[in-house]
Amino acid sequence: MDKNKAGIALVDIQSKLECQKSQYNSFGKYKYRSCEDILASLKPHLRNHDCYIVFEDECIFDVNGRVYLKTTAVLAHPESGTSVKATAQAREPQDKKGMSDEQITGAASSYARKYALNALFAIDDTKDADFHNNAEPQLKAYIPKKQPATKPLASQDKNGEKCKKDGCNGNAVGSTMPSGATRYFCDVCHASI
Repeated sequence: MDKNKAGIALVDIQSKLECQKSQYNSFGKYKYRSCEDILASLKPHLRNHDCYIVFEDECIFDVNGRVYLKTTAVLAHPESGTSVKATAQAREPQDKKGMSDEQITGAASSYARKYALNALFAIDDTKDADFHNNAEPQLKAYIPKKQPATKPLASQDKNGEKCKKDGCNGNAVGSTMPSGATRYFCDVCHASI
């Protein structure tokens, strides 16, 4: 079996990667780095190790009317067929002023991707936007609360039920949340059921 060349590359990249906070938020008066900044800093290291990065947007789910995005950053070494992954989640902001639906989803996706990269490459962001308590709400990484895993009672199983949202004819689909609980969402409009 080949060595995990992606893992070996990751160790080297983590020890050498430098990504300055070149962006500035004038409202909050802090510097930060964007997903694009991290990717630009990574490119020479990826080339040196014959690796590449891809993002897997594994699921989009709705919890109490809030949409959460789950993204996995994958460092892959194609020659050996090995890879290393890290996952992060973010929710769409509740306050949507001045943004289209696409921009709102894109902002949450960029945020989740940035934190997946931070996790994968051990990038410390302790004094980033999340560190400050600003008056204006910021996008926050979704960190699930630890809860004991539970199985739905037979009477709670909603698989196959129809969505009750106006005009939607979707079916309820169960999704196991990070806490272990099962939540049900419409397979068409993604509303909670």
